[in-house]
Amino acid sequence: MDHKPADTNPDDTTPDEEVSPEKETSFSESGFDKEPTYETGGADTDGPTPETAPKADFTLPIRQPGRSKKPLYWALMAFVVVLIAAGVAFYFLVVAKPVKETPVASTSPTPTPTKVFTAESLVEEISAHLKGTPVPITKTSAVSGEAATGHVIYSAPSYKISGKDFANSPLKSFGAGVKGDTAVTANDYKTIVAFLADHKFTQVTSQTGEPGETSISLSIYASDTIVCQVENSDLADSSFGADLTGVGCADMSSYTEAAATVEPFYTAYVASTDVRTHPEYAENLSMSTPVINDGVDGYKNASVGMNSFVGLFYQEPGKDWVYFMGTQNELSCSQFLSLKTDTLKKAFSGQTCFDDSLQTDSTVKAN
Repeated sequence: MDHKPADTNPDDTTPDEEVSPEKETSFSESGFDKEPTYETGGADTDGPTPETAPKADFTLPIRQPGRSKKPLYWALMAFVVVLIAAGVAFYFLVVAKPVKETPVASTSPTPTPTKVFTAESLVEEISAHLKGTPVPITKTSAVSGEAATGHVIYSAPSYKISGKDFANSPLKSFGAGVKGDTAVTANDYKTIVAFLADHKFTQVTSQTGEPGETSISLSIYASDTIVCQVENSDLADSSFGADLTGVGCADMSSYTEAAATVEPFYTAYVASTDVRTHPEYAENLSMSTPVINDGVDGYKNASVGMNSFVGLFYQEPGKDWVYFMGTQNELSCSQFLSLKTDTLKKAFSGQTCFDDSLQTDSTVKAN
């Protein structure tokens, strides 16, 4: 219990006098015109009656009762709990959850898409980048093109498609060539090779000619849809009168179609006595598109380029093709006349042969 300070002045103290509680800190209704009285604290005193306190012109502070600190403690604890809960919620909702990135526009240049070519459009595109003088093509075949001088300006290569045991020529090709001095044509050769590599072609083979040879450089490139052959040749000392760089290309679909045509002749060749005796003859075999001719009475004959020679085949009506022989030269008519069977005569009837006795060309006769 709080106590008021006792006045120790002996002249104003009245023994055993206790101040009424109602008058402990009373004030007049008009403000400060009454003086406060003080409790003696209940002590047993014999001193004089307390002296009246001097009149003050300010309000005495009212002493408030002491407050408990427990409500503040629990409020602080509640705040800490809320803060922790907010932190946990932030972690699971923001930190632990994958952040969805906002797409940002790329500042790098967009790569130029690879053009889609056919063999024909590819040759046209390549030709526009060459510096040599274009050579007019006056004669074409399935695999090559020739100039007026008879020189081969371009050739499409043989190519082994997936799943086949032989390489074969295409049914159709496209090409172009340019002429010039050694520096110009060599540079054009490099330009073509670089262009093919830049457009996702893979080098299949490459070779360099020996000094004095016509072929200086030759390479074959292939993509999923096109096969090309590039060649730089030294023809300066020939009637052509300049060096030459040519490129020949064919669509992969043309190779696939040709392979289906070649397959029966490959089967006939590997079944022949020659290959059964020498299996190595069928290794790394390249075959051209067959040239098929009619004989008589439904018999047929065919010639197929096979590596460095020409294979001759025949067929009886309704039967499979049979390998006859390989040759590098025109057949002699005597090779047919001496046969005891009429099968080959009927199959090759009308084909050119060389008459040894007359030293001139003749034809095979069925009878």
